[in-house]
Amino acid sequence: MAAEQYFQIEEVSEDELLCSISKEQRQDEKNKKEVVDKVLSEVEERKQLLKKKPDSSEKEDPYLLPYSFEKETALKSKMSVSEIKLKVKEQTEEKLQKERDDSEVTEEDRHPFDTVVSAGAIRGTLVHLVMELLPFTEIDSRAKMEQCVKTIIKSDAFTKEEKKLFDNLTRNKLYDFYSEDAASLFQRMKRAALRPRDGRKDGSLYREQQFLTGIPSDAPILSDEATNLENSKDEMNLSKLKGTSEDLVTVQGIADAFFYETDEDGTEYIVLMDYKTDRVKDGEELKNHYLAQMEIYAATIENITGKIVKEAILYGFTNHIGEVHLRRKTQ
Repeated sequence: MAAEQYFQIEEVSEDELLCSISKEQRQDEKNKKEVVDKVLSEVEERKQLLKKKPDSSEKEDPYLLPYSFEKETALKSKMSVSEIKLKVKEQTEEKLQKERDDSEVTEEDRHPFDTVVSAGAIRGTLVHLVMELLPFTEIDSRAKMEQCVKTIIKSDAFTKEEKKLFDNLTRNKLYDFYSEDAASLFQRMKRAALRPRDGRKDGSLYREQQFLTGIPSDAPILSDEATNLENSKDEMNLSKLKGTSEDLVTVQGIADAFFYETDEDGTEYIVLMDYKTDRVKDGEELKNHYLAQMEIYAATIENITGKIVKEAILYGFTNHIGEVHLRRKTQ
């Protein structure tokens, strides 16, 4: 059932906008820009034709009737979660950008091989890769955590230049993810990895999960007024992703990880988590920045798995932020 829902979402969202484009072209990412440009060009031509006063001597062209879904043409047919996050949090993003101007970036943060991309941004990507490869089931102490991280960094997963970016500060941030507290994110992920599921190596822990879903074009989370909706920063309000329109906006993204847990009465649920390496001052800023992203991830995972996402956890590697928890709002 989950697979049927997944592919149905893709079919509906693409079919409405790209009705005149072949299936092969729709699947070819290299032609995506050309396809979208062509469709938008045809829509513009139709608008111009509709503005012309018809000649009474000519028969009315039935194909030049007003388009009922003209409003939807302003929406992109496919968006990434990051694009929606930026749209929803536009005002916050502008404020954060001002606080992170170039004057705050030291020469040490500059990538030694690229003067445009900062080393900090690249380190963030490398940290994500280390966490993707981390063997949770083998780690039973901080010393073992350090050993595993060092082994991963020395592996062929990274180039010689990338390995140089793992300075002592970055390594220590990775080591600090380890915790002996039974309620910590590390221990919860380890327990999930040890819990058998379908013969998987990672058990009930799922990492780097790519997804494709559809959101109704009139869903509040896609609107410019989304930031004005009443919503606690500590809660994921999944009702913001609901709408009445049959026209869907395809959304793609990658969740760092989610895992299964069971409550006291034996009911299974999901915990969603995401690693963050942004330079933010505290957990509150992190929640404000990524709440919309977590809502989209949670709604998508619920739709695919049929399980409730009871909680989402952001883990901030900067400024010793650590775990930031978001609970699911009761609908």
